[in-house]
Amino acid sequence: MHDLLAAADVDGLLDLDPELASELGAQGRAAWQVLAGVPGPWRSLGAEFFAPFGVGYHVAVWERP
Repeated sequence: MHDLLAAADVDGLLDLDPELASELGAQGRAAWQVLAGVPGPWRSLGAEFFAPFGVGYHVAVWERP
């Protein structure tokens, strides 16, 4: 997931499997797919992943080139 957000990979985000995301507890899947549907093009300025206390947080900044 982090690689897709870090690369601003809208096709990869749109291809996320809802059942697998649910099984893995990836609660942000629907929001990421909505983001991927916003007309682009997009580029990533940077992305980080934090997991304090076992809870994962993705932070990514996208902009239009």
